[in-house]
Amino acid sequence: DVRAVVQEHGFATVDDETNRDPRFRRSWVRHELLPMLGRGAQRDLVPVLARQADLLRAESELLDELADALLTEADPEQPSTRVLRGAPIALARRALRRWLGSPPPSADEIERVMAVVQGRAVAAELAGGRRVRRSHGRLHRDDARTVR
Repeated sequence: DVRAVVQEHGFATVDDETNRDPRFRRSWVRHELLPMLGRGAQRDLVPVLARQADLLRAESELLDELADALLTEADPEQPSTRVLRGAPIALARRALRRWLGSPPPSADEIERVMAVVQGRAVAAELAGGRRVRRSHGRLHRDDARTVR
């Protein structure tokens, strides 16, 4: 469909060979996995997956808003451990992911930070020389440049 519209407007198309190469995961999913799943389901799953993606995107945006509200309840730079402990665990984890930013923390790192939030640890070391510590009921981020 896109190719037809582009040609209708007189634009040249570029054919990327990697789009057909199953060594690339996106190509393997498009050309092998989705057709196999469609045959098993006896219907085209692409519209179903697209609809689910839209629904999950809306839910994800809501969860991001709730997580951000959790972080900003007191101080977005130094979140309250009390507030995070009082939140549903899934929302607290999401808030921590958003607070920590890039590079995205692993699930294991989030669990280590949750231990700090819950008072089972005083600090947690993260990838990239980052560290999270608890002090006076607040979380603090230190990176390799600020840790002495």
